[in-house]
Amino acid sequence: MLMIYDWLKSHTNFDQNLSPEEIRQLFTFHSFEIDGYEDLNQKLQHIIVGKIISIEKHPKADKLKICQVSDGAKTHQVVCGGSNLSENQIIAYCQEGAKVLWHGTDEVTIKNTKIRDVESFGMIAASDEIGLGPSQNNEILDLTALNLTVGQDLHSALNMPNLILDIDNKSITNRPDLWSVIGLARELAAITSTEFNDLEVPNFLADNTASEILKVQINNPEILQRILLLKISNLTICDSPKEIQDKLNHCGIKTINNIVDATNYVLHEMGQPMHAYDTQKINFEDLEICYAKDQTEFAALDQKTYQLTEFDPILKSNAKPQSLLGIIGSQESAITQDTSEILAEVGCFQFNIIRKSANKHKIRTDGVQRQEKQIDPTQATKALNRFIEILKLTCPNLEISSQLYDNFQNKLDEKTIKLSTQKVESYLGIKIPNQEIQDILNRLGFETQDLSDHILVKVPSFRSQNDVNYDYDLIEEIGRIYGYNKIPSVLPQDSCQPPLQYKHRNLSNQIRHKLADYGYFEVKNYSFFNQQDLACSDRKDQALKMKNYLSLEQSHLRTSLIPNMLKNLKLNLKNQTKIQTFEFGRIYLKTENFMPAEETHLSIMQNGPQAFLKLKGALENIIQGYNLKYQFKPSTAPNQSAHPNCCADIIIQGQTIGQIYLINPKVLKQYDLAEEAIAYSEINFGLFSHLHLKTVNLQEFSRFPSISFDLSILCNKQQYHQEIHSCLLKASKLICQVKLFDTYEGSNIPADKKALSYQITLQDPNQTLTSQDQENAIQACLAQLKKIKAEVRQA
Repeated sequence: MLMIYDWLKSHTNFDQNLSPEEIRQLFTFHSFEIDGYEDLNQKLQHIIVGKIISIEKHPKADKLKICQVSDGAKTHQVVCGGSNLSENQIIAYCQEGAKVLWHGTDEVTIKNTKIRDVESFGMIAASDEIGLGPSQNNEILDLTALNLTVGQDLHSALNMPNLILDIDNKSITNRPDLWSVIGLARELAAITSTEFNDLEVPNFLADNTASEILKVQINNPEILQRILLLKISNLTICDSPKEIQDKLNHCGIKTINNIVDATNYVLHEMGQPMHAYDTQKINFEDLEICYAKDQTEFAALDQKTYQLTEFDPILKSNAKPQSLLGIIGSQESAITQDTSEILAEVGCFQFNIIRKSANKHKIRTDGVQRQEKQIDPTQATKALNRFIEILKLTCPNLEISSQLYDNFQNKLDEKTIKLSTQKVESYLGIKIPNQEIQDILNRLGFETQDLSDHILVKVPSFRSQNDVNYDYDLIEEIGRIYGYNKIPSVLPQDSCQPPLQYKHRNLSNQIRHKLADYGYFEVKNYSFFNQQDLACSDRKDQALKMKNYLSLEQSHLRTSLIPNMLKNLKLNLKNQTKIQTFEFGRIYLKTENFMPAEETHLSIMQNGPQAFLKLKGALENIIQGYNLKYQFKPSTAPNQSAHPNCCADIIIQGQTIGQIYLINPKVLKQYDLAEEAIAYSEINFGLFSHLHLKTVNLQEFSRFPSISFDLSILCNKQQYHQEIHSCLLKASKLICQVKLFDTYEGSNIPADKKALSYQITLQDPNQTLTSQDQENAIQACLAQLKKIKAEVRQA
């Protein structure tokens, strides 16, 4: 938001001449941030009012002219290509050292030079070259009509402000009172401990003798907080006075005509949005405030047509919306050159209704920015009088042709807060005298009463709506005006204890690092999937459908992590062939209670040759790292997305915590991954984290050598490696490792058999093994194999 600093100062007694940076720091330290500023005095240095004495053609350029320009004391030769040059014309003369925008774009510093062999001393400027608005083609800025003194510096001659502040809107979003000159001036006075001079406005409505009474049918009273309507006639459309135009233009508001400019001026000065309707388009017999009907077309002042809905508040007449209340007017009742009578509206509407309607149609007007923050309804009458006062500058004979219609639906309750001075000291860490606390609050517009142990504070209406509600709000006001930079920095007296260790988070971070070491990449997905994803997910009957889902792809809360993991894999296959990913995420299951059950799961996915074995190996390494007893057991209830012949339950300490499997080809086909071999595991991480995890105890390496021998074992096809592996480990205390290195099915093997080849390693930590020790171990292995109906394969 752009604001003229001198305009603010005019409402205070603050008279110090601060630099722009000092002003910026003053507001930033106490109230709000200043994004930037424009120093117009500095910007227009070395630019004065000049007068063209004579003009002649340039001998070497058809479009250039040689002008003799007077600065009030001397005459200077200037080469210029302006299309509207004339003798005795008053112009903006840029002397050497002036900074201008060359053709309105790049900044250059003026130097005396030669143009086509003719010396030129300075430059005659177009308006866009010195930041005074757009110019027409090659026209220079013509100041002849302003009756200026030749030689005077341009900044003073045009009575321009010194400084334009660019206020950060986000820093005042919760301060509706600061969206106006008056509010900002009150803040400046409070910061500088100077007197605030409020706006004094005549009461033009006091002796209103008009006979016409306006009637409005209020169909939806919840739209309103307060609305004033007044008919004003005997108007003439013209340009606003130069002072009004200059202030609006410097604040970034386009000037249109005296009526529209007056509404914008009141909005910027007092923070009260207004609107003016041409009464020729209004039927005063059927004025209604209501919601629009669905699919109603509305041609707005921004030259766009909107499709209104049943949630859009409107002022309706002639069965048409004449305005989207608090947001934007319609072309139907817009002010034109033929307007002679208007219906002036001053409205304060319910902020949530305005915000919802404006956001739906993506309309961001100055009025919306204030209405959605809940403006002060008690200032509405004063704003209307101010509007009339400004309008009288161009229409001194205007007439108030109706009685004032004032509908104040929701009047503000008086708000009083009890403020403990001990609490002020506790919060701020410094003792501020009661009198100073009261002085700060009084300067901000609060009324105070000192009751020794506490201060009774009455909140003014412009701060009482969703702004100052509690005592700590007042403490914040005291602290910022007093100056946070004046409060000494002191280390806390309490001892600082490290936070308790969060086992679940620490464990998940450990596993993240381990999986990363194995070459897996973590993915993060939304907690939603679509209707089709339910097909490859268990517990379909426990899936929860969203009522207001953002898209069809996010219609359900997920009951498994696999659908989104498959989508990740498909996306990554565009760039690489080997995909190894994992995700920690929550699933959501419908329960009989209001809230769903939430479970944290760990999913791991791997593609490519021997994907299942590689994934199983990674899981085993993780589990073994916590010294847990585990087994992979063929699943009797495979997951919905699992291959029916390759799915195992992961059992740890007798508890099933998840499954590992190859993904069913039917599921892969659904995700256009039919040619991939993909292994997947999903673990209930919540269950895993509650297991009795043990630290692995490290042992010293044995100083004695080990002995290895191989056994090729013949067993039934239905027998699993894990059964044989456990059997061999039990055979002898000397066996420290059993490693499968080959499998075989085919010729010389019965059709119902398979051969598994193992390398068995023996070691004794206390002595060197003998050949007899090896023979005893072999015999023990044979005895154990016999128990599970397996035998050593004969050569």
